[in-house]
Amino acid sequence: MPTRDDAGLPTEALFLLWAARETGALDALAESAGTPAALAAETDLTGDAAETVVRSLAELGFLERVGGEYEPTNRMLGFLAKRDPHSTGRVPHALDRIDALTALPAVLTGDDESRSGEHRTANRLGAAAAADEASVRARVTAALREVPNAETVLAVDLPDPEAGVAPGPGVAADAREFAARDRAVTYLADAAAVDATGPMLSAAGVEPVSGVEPVAETVADAAERYDLVYAVDRFGAVSSDAARAFVADAADLIGPGGAVVLLERIRDRLSPEDAVIADVRALASRVGSGAGSGGEAAGAHASDDYRAWGESAGLTTELVAVPGSDRTAVVYRRPERTVQED
Repeated sequence: MPTRDDAGLPTEALFLLWAARETGALDALAESAGTPAALAAETDLTGDAAETVVRSLAELGFLERVGGEYEPTNRMLGFLAKRDPHSTGRVPHALDRIDALTALPAVLTGDDESRSGEHRTANRLGAAAAADEASVRARVTAALREVPNAETVLAVDLPDPEAGVAPGPGVAADAREFAARDRAVTYLADAAAVDATGPMLSAAGVEPVSGVEPVAETVADAAERYDLVYAVDRFGAVSSDAARAFVADAADLIGPGGAVVLLERIRDRLSPEDAVIADVRALASRVGSGAGSGGEAAGAHASDDYRAWGESAGLTTELVAVPGSDRTAVVYRRPERTVQED
């Protein structure tokens, strides 16, 4: 049985699509080339390679035969339309991951090569918009289980200054789910993410806010307090120092009875294989970011790390398993104060 990526395609199919994108074959097929012969003429593909690419893309549903030529289907829209995340789907982001993984030798030697990131954010947001609804609901349920009375939510999707890219799957879909559960939600992301998702989020009752870290300085009213500050896979590609700074910053934004809830993959709660995957993804996330690979190795952090960051910020820490997921809910709260009578 072939190995399948979370984009739903076999690994071999994703690599073929990636190679077609790298060689310009996808652009040619989307814009003008309607036959294998035309594709070979417009690109550097050999004749037999062009035949294989066209036949494979047709079998995968990206092309359909109309008369004597092939035309792009709606499934090809993800490589063309970047304004609407719902039209992008998961495949372009999966190809971006392959692009990053093939650049790992440069990262390992500290010679990180600059790769085109023109559509990187749009592709990530497209993958997030196409996320499995059950998974989104499960994440939001896990967070609200810890803060059931939360009325105001800050969903953080900012790029980390070290990694240079936003973490994890993105939380735009999570923000919509919080709003659907009658919470007042602020979605905090960079300008590119807000531009792409803002209209959709606003229509769902979410307030999109553009900014950069530190979080507390970005929120329009730094004195505002939230019942819940929420993020997913925030620390998978950052150092301990960056994680500690984020927890301290987020702590300034929670009000009485509120909490910071982070859904994270924690090293000592993962299988060895999943821990390796987390480490490799952390390295790959730095490709083309300009962040380099020097300094402390990033990847899945340990339970004791999360507790130490909470203690440094004056917060209590609780680690709660998320049913049906390899993520753990890291719950930071302010310790209750005891009032002493005179």
